[in-house]
Amino acid sequence: MTNKFFACLLTSCFLFPVLWAQSQERIINRNIQYFFSDYFGKLDTAFTSTKNSSTCFFLDSGMSMLIDEQKLPKYKSWVGSRLFNDSWFKMSGKNYELSLDPYFDLSLGHETTIGQQIWSNKRGFYFNGRFGSKIKVHSYLQEGPIKPEPFINDYILNNGTRPGEGPAKFEGPEVIGKYLSFGGIEYKASKFVDLTFAHGKNFLGDGYRSLVLSDIGANYLFGRIDFHLGKKVNYTAIVAEFVDEVPTGARVRRKKYGSYHYLDVALSKNFHLSVYEAVIWGGDSASRNTLEFNYLNPFAVMRPLEFDLGSPDNVLIGTGFKYTPTKSVTLYSQLLLTEFKYSEFFGGNDWWANKYALQGGAKFHNFKFAKNLFFQLEYNHIRPFTYNHWSSLTSFSNARQPLAHPGGSNLQEAILIANYRFKRWNMNFKSIYKKSGLENSDSTSVGSDVLRSYYDRESEYGNVIGQGIPYQQFHNTLSISYLINPSNMMFLEAGVVNRHQIIDGDALQQNYFFFGLKTTISNIYYDF
Repeated sequence: MTNKFFACLLTSCFLFPVLWAQSQERIINRNIQYFFSDYFGKLDTAFTSTKNSSTCFFLDSGMSMLIDEQKLPKYKSWVGSRLFNDSWFKMSGKNYELSLDPYFDLSLGHETTIGQQIWSNKRGFYFNGRFGSKIKVHSYLQEGPIKPEPFINDYILNNGTRPGEGPAKFEGPEVIGKYLSFGGIEYKASKFVDLTFAHGKNFLGDGYRSLVLSDIGANYLFGRIDFHLGKKVNYTAIVAEFVDEVPTGARVRRKKYGSYHYLDVALSKNFHLSVYEAVIWGGDSASRNTLEFNYLNPFAVMRPLEFDLGSPDNVLIGTGFKYTPTKSVTLYSQLLLTEFKYSEFFGGNDWWANKYALQGGAKFHNFKFAKNLFFQLEYNHIRPFTYNHWSSLTSFSNARQPLAHPGGSNLQEAILIANYRFKRWNMNFKSIYKKSGLENSDSTSVGSDVLRSYYDRESEYGNVIGQGIPYQQFHNTLSISYLINPSNMMFLEAGVVNRHQIIDGDALQQNYFFFGLKTTISNIYYDF
C-alpha cells in the first residue's frame, strides 16, 4: 500500500469523528517551556499531556501575548525589528496570517578529554500560516552536517541514524549530514473536534520523558483527531506510519504502523486521570506494507480487538495522573504494561515477560519569592524487554530509535532540572543519572535494545533491571541563553556538558563546552 493511498485513507477517515488535537497542543521546545514555565503551568492537562510537533503555537493568542511582552520597544527600524522583535517575513490580512523565519543550529565546541573540536552547521527555514479561524499550516526544512561529541558520534556510526532526526548521510569520516523536513495542516472541525494531518512527532505525558510516545525519534507520517469537552474530557487518537530498522544494503525500508488512544478526564479541579493504549503492527517478509483497517477505529479497545484478529501485534496499556495541590506544585505519573500474567507477576521469579514501566515526577514553579524559578524531579523505571517484541517490525521503535524512552528498556533513571529566567536571559541546569545493562552478545538479548527479538532472551527467569554489562551514566548540563528574537525563538546559547560513564567498572569521562546560535522550535535529545 503506497504512502499516497495511506494519506488519502487517513484524510478520508478525518471527515468523520475519528482522532484529536486542541489548538494549543504542541511539542514545545524545552527552552521555550522553561522560559514561559508559569504560563504553561497554568494550562490544563489537555495541553501538557498530548502535544504534536507543529510550530503553529506561534499563532495562538496565549503565546502571541507572551511574545509581545518580550519585544524591545527601542528596536523600531525595519532591520532592528527583524533581528530582535519580529518574524523575518510576515504578511497578514483580515482572514489570514503568514510568517517565514530562518532556522539555525550553529554551534562550536571543544571536547576537553581528548581535545576534539565539535560543531553543528544546521540551517533552514520554517513557515507558519493561518487561514481564517479554522485552518493552520506549518512547514519546516533543514539541512546541514554535524560533528558531535564522541558518545553521540559512536551512536550514529553504530545505528546509522542521527538522534531525533533519522537516517544519517555520511559525508566523510567525521562529517555526518542530514536533510530534514516536517509539516502539516490542522483543521478545527467544530468546537469539540480538531484534526491534524502531518509529518512530525507527538508526545504523550507530562514528564521530561514519555513512557508511551515521545518526541525523541525521527519524524513520521501521522493523522490525529482530538475530541474535547471543555476542560473535563479530552480524547486523542493517532494513527502513524513508522519505518522499520534498515537492513544492511537495503534501499527500500519496510513500513510499520502504530495506533494510539489517549483519554484524559478531570475528576476534580486539581486531579486528572488518564488511560491509554497503543498497538504496533507491520507486514511480513512477503508484504512490504500491511495496513490493518481494524486499528483505524478510534473507539475500539485494542487488546480484545487484537485477540479477535488472532494477530501477533504488540499492544501496551497504561494509566497516569496529574495532580496540582497548589498553584506552584504539579505531581504526575505514568504506568504501563505490555504483558501481564498474574501468577508470574506476583511469583517473585522475575519472569522475562513481566514487562512494565513506571514514572513519577513533580514540577515546582510560579513561586511567590521567585516567579521565574522552575524545578522538576522525575524517576523512570523500565523493566527488561518492555518495548521489545518478536522482531523490530513490531517493537516500539521507528527508524532504529525507540518511540518512548531514548534509552530503550532495562533501565532506571533519575532526573533533576532547575531553570531560572530574568528578562530575556535564561539559565538551565540538568542532571540525569541512569542505571542500565548493555547487550553483551550479538545472538542473545538482555532486554535493553528494543530492536532485538525477545525470542533471543538469555534467560526465562531472574530478569532484573541492570542485567547484561553493568552500565551507569551521569549526564550534567549547565547552559545560559539569551532570547534574541521572541517571534522566531532564536537564542544565543553557551554551556558545558559532562558525561561520566561507568561500564563494567571502568570509568569514562567526557567533557565539552559549546557556544552557538539556535532557533529552538524542536527538541533534540543527546542526554541518554
